Amino acid sequence: TAAGAFWGMILGGGVTLVLLIIGVEMPWQLDPTFYGIIISAIVFYIVSIAKPDETENEVPEVLDA
Repeated sequence: TAAGAFWGMILGGGVTLVLLIIGVEMPWQLDPTFYGIIISAIVFYIVSIAKPDETENEVPEVLDA
């Protein structure tokens, strides 16, 4: 959903920035971006399940030509 994508990007990017700024030694020598992407995917999934699109079952209007 749009809300899931928004919050996934915000939190995933935030985690990446925080890890880069504080300079934490990452396990297995992985880049902080890896952990940001994982957090982003998890948040995207959880928010999308918790707040489904309200327009999903609506029938779109057909314009008269």
